[in-house]
Amino acid sequence: MGRGSTQVLIREIVKCLSINPKTITELVDEIKLDRSSIVRYLGILKESGLLNEEQKGTSKVYTLIPSFRQDTYFGLPLDKKTEQEVHSLFHLIKKFWSMNSKQQLKKTHAQKIAYKVITSCDLNIPHGWYIYGGIGVASFDESADYLYSEFPNEKEIENCVKEVIVEYSKSEYAWQVKKLQYEEAGKELYDVKEDILKILYSADFDKHPKNSIYVIVKKLRRLVELSPRDNRSDYMEVLDSYQDLMLDLSNKIEEKVLSEHKREIIILFESIWKYIALFNFKSDLKEFYSDAILEAHFKLDILQQEDEIIELGTELQEYVPEDIITDLLKKKVYDALSNINLLNSDEQKAQKEYLDKIEKELGSEKFQEFLLEQAGLK
Repeated sequence: MGRGSTQVLIREIVKCLSINPKTITELVDEIKLDRSSIVRYLGILKESGLLNEEQKGTSKVYTLIPSFRQDTYFGLPLDKKTEQEVHSLFHLIKKFWSMNSKQQLKKTHAQKIAYKVITSCDLNIPHGWYIYGGIGVASFDESADYLYSEFPNEKEIENCVKEVIVEYSKSEYAWQVKKLQYEEAGKELYDVKEDILKILYSADFDKHPKNSIYVIVKKLRRLVELSPRDNRSDYMEVLDSYQDLMLDLSNKIEEKVLSEHKREIIILFESIWKYIALFNFKSDLKEFYSDAILEAHFKLDILQQEDEIIELGTELQEYVPEDIITDLLKKKVYDALSNINLLNSDEQKAQKEYLDKIEKELGSEKFQEFLLEQAGLK
């Protein structure tokens, strides 16, 4: 299964199970993907309460629960009233777009227009900020024929849709619409993300990769500070490990090697950003859904994203050279100090900080001699 394909796989599983219940073998035959991946994701979906499993003869048959939707992000549920409002909003967007623009209405434009109307007119439709900005939880389908049900404040909503369409139809491309939304919202988390991407994709990165990554590391600290908090134990650990890896790339890898692996560095950051965006979207949606529902519907993508980050990070870590002898000796000294019963945790930390200070004062060569003495090797 290719990276970033979890959503595709889930849609295929949902599509197959929405027709009728199926066994694992039937899903493998229809989706044409390896059995182990399907088994894993079926297990997580079942554990999250999104699938029912029934033993029939020698096979297990899986049935999708009715509330798991194909027309929302992460299959999140919508009640009947909200569904009607979503369809009515998309109906108006399609109607007034065709009256005001000769361009084909693209999904990105429709999603951004819907988000602004939802937030401007205080519609009670679930929404939040995901990978590329603000969206409603319902996904827009260009080919769908959305039915219209009157809003209580119909004229106000229609005028709002018209105004937003006039504004957004001036931007022909998706990146222009995204930029417009970012400028209006002024969300620092997304601005810092854009700053990092600009550095990664710049020609200057090819010329001065070490300096570029050094600047990125500084911006990453701010990105993590602005990232939403979550009670998932692995969340901050993943972000901290990524920062450590980027620091290693900046300090220990030669310029030429960094330039050669620019693509992998970019892909890893984009994977990290999607991970942060998942938690950001989940956090925004707490206003509309219970924690239990959000945990169930986001769990699969979060796990897949962690797997992807580990895979990509491990590949890049292989290019970081082994620590030099002084670092190995430092570790030996630190381990020895930590085993001394007379030192408590604060004292051990202070001793470690002291050794780091000595290294800076003595320089690498003399510090190596100092460590040899401390380790009893000289």
